[in-house]
Amino acid sequence: MTKSIRSKSKRRFRAIRRRRSFKKIKDQLIKSTKKSEENSVSSEQLVDSTSNHMDIVPKSLPKILCNEHGTYPVWLSKKERKRQIKMKRQQKKRCRPKK
Repeated sequence: MTKSIRSKSKRRFRAIRRRRSFKKIKDQLIKSTKKSEENSVSSEQLVDSTSNHMDIVPKSLPKILCNEHGTYPVWLSKKERKRQIKMKRQQKKRCRPKK
């Protein structure tokens, strides 16, 4: 590494910033662990109460990658989504009865 004054000062400021951010991160982790402990207790109670109900599997169309509400998965790119919509429209046109 270089030994210029500018690089030394930048390194020093980065170290200070790191110390400050570690304090914030530590506080956030402590808060989140407390919340997760509280939620784990309540989730056990919820599991007991909902154990009698059947799990409902969401309806989805595997070929179109679209669920019952018409939304697409997050990982699907915009271009691919447009292509899927175009294919869906073409299928509807083909299925229309002739007059």
